[in-house]
Amino acid sequence: MTASKSDGVQATLGAIQQALGTPAVPGFFQALAEAPSVLSGVWLAVEQILMSGVLPRRTKEAAIFAISAARGCDYCMLAHRGICLALGWTQDDIEQLEGKDRACVRYAVRAALRPQEIRAEHRQALRDAGVSTQEELELNAVAGLALLLNVMADAGGVPLEPGMGEAS
Repeated sequence: MTASKSDGVQATLGAIQQALGTPAVPGFFQALAEAPSVLSGVWLAVEQILMSGVLPRRTKEAAIFAISAARGCDYCMLAHRGICLALGWTQDDIEQLEGKDRACVRYAVRAALRPQEIRAEHRQALRDAGVSTQEELELNAVAGLALLLNVMADAGGVPLEPGMGEAS
């Protein structure tokens, strides 16, 4: 890795740590540092899809947690469970979602696992729960992001970290 790439990677890792407010850069992003363009691209997707938009981040995190659990991605499931807890969810909240959050998470899981099965009645269920078209589009992006994160963690063999899944 050249000095300029190393400087760029260090700047990206620093921005990630600052944005996430964590004491250290999560191992997932450290693992991506070997490919600077991948690190930057994945972080940009996380920033734009997960940390921006009109849908609350905690709802998006709950969706990624549920998708990761359904797909069996232990790293992402534990990481996003811990984030959910840090954002104020309790374990009971996560297990017993209600109303709009429940509709959002159920839709996102379907979009990630079986997008070809999404029909007008699924979109109508979102509307009935108070989910706007913009929020629906964000959920579609969250589902895609979850798949990207799951593949990067699982295929990349990102090891679990001590304390994962706990509120930080």
